Amino acid sequence: MIDKIKLTGFFHLKRILVILFAFPFVAPGQDISQIWSLDACINYALQNNLKVQQYTLEKDQAQVNLINSQNLFLPTIEGRLRNIHNWGLFVDPTTNILTTRNSEIYTGSIEAEWTIFNGGLNYYSIKKNQELYNASASDLQAINNQVTLQIVASYYGVLLASEQKRIAEQQKIQVIQQYELAKGLVEKGIVHRRELLLLESQMTMQDVVIVSASNDYLRANLELRQAMGIRENKILKIDDALVSGIPDSLSLIDYDTLCSNAQFFLPEVNAAKYRVNARQYTLKQAQSYRYPSLVLETGVLTKSSSLIQTEQPIQFRQNLSEYISFNLRVPIFNRFQYQNNIDISQIDLRLRENELKQVNQEIEQKIQEAYLELSSSYKKYWALNKQAEALKAQYIFSEKSYTAGIISFTEFSYTSNLYLNSQLLLSRAKYDYFYKRKVLSYYEEQSHCSK
Repeated sequence: MIDKIKLTGFFHLKRILVILFAFPFVAPGQDISQIWSLDACINYALQNNLKVQQYTLEKDQAQVNLINSQNLFLPTIEGRLRNIHNWGLFVDPTTNILTTRNSEIYTGSIEAEWTIFNGGLNYYSIKKNQELYNASASDLQAINNQVTLQIVASYYGVLLASEQKRIAEQQKIQVIQQYELAKGLVEKGIVHRRELLLLESQMTMQDVVIVSASNDYLRANLELRQAMGIRENKILKIDDALVSGIPDSLSLIDYDTLCSNAQFFLPEVNAAKYRVNARQYTLKQAQSYRYPSLVLETGVLTKSSSLIQTEQPIQFRQNLSEYISFNLRVPIFNRFQYQNNIDISQIDLRLRENELKQVNQEIEQKIQEAYLELSSSYKKYWALNKQAEALKAQYIFSEKSYTAGIISFTEFSYTSNLYLNSQLLLSRAKYDYFYKRKVLSYYEEQSHCSK
């Protein structure tokens, strides 16, 4: 019996990615009858993935925070109206006369306040929020890249399952042809009838292989739909034009150059760098509270009173007054709160710097793994390709020998099974190489669809 080749490793990674990033909501009824290219699958997933939408909202929130900090340089302007009813003994604010008569007073003002200097607090707030906005944009790019790699893995999974299903079906056709050939040999008395029984058994086992391969294809197609956010239970038609041959030689960027370049363009690294910069400005904000602050205040005020017989509009004009003031605030002692805030900011900065070092270390390790895995998958493919060619030649020779009645069907079946398994292994190695190539291309700052 031909054992089904289990799609481990590459498929395991793909399923983990599906669990992490799948299940965004898409309204039922989406037309999925088109032929889906890899780019189309990626674009659809990026538009509908909830993780991407979440990070987009966080980026928008960071942008609003940045605008708010920029607006701190603008003055604040307020208009005030006040109506006061007095009784008993009091000093009328309009006449400045002590009276016991009941009165009604109206006051109005337009006042403005503008911070001239506050130790650079507003400036550092802008710089901090700019860095946080950049970090959010990098986070969004990072999640886009993760979703893209997830779709690439699922897409190749469908292509792999489809190809293995096709190989199994072709093998079934070959078994049927062998069966028809054996019938003729049995009728001629060249081979025993048991050969037909063995072939019939072989065909039933081949049916099992086809069913298993078909189930793998349905499962891979389902995982791709889930990763894309498609809820319709329909099979996606995949464009296999992306598939190309494996190059004769493996061309790789120098490892040290690759690691060095990755530190500048990978969004994970940039996000960590931006957060370190933001914490540096947070520290400067904490230090700015030690400096004096200067605030300009100005306004126009007026008032009227019912104790005065003059008409109210006239009172408003007569009582009109203007003022301007400069308020200087000098911090002297506040129970060491400012120093404590500075100490906390310094610790937070060191934490972020350690996070940046950790991200760089993780990226370097991932590049090492991607570098090694691509090289290994390349060597494995060509080793399996050499094996498959040898087994193909052996299969052709065995087929001719069996037709001539030189060998038994059992011997021929053994060779046939070896050849089939070599095709399945070669197919899996091919798509494993394709995916590993895409992963390393990500660290090389290449497009996911580059061939």
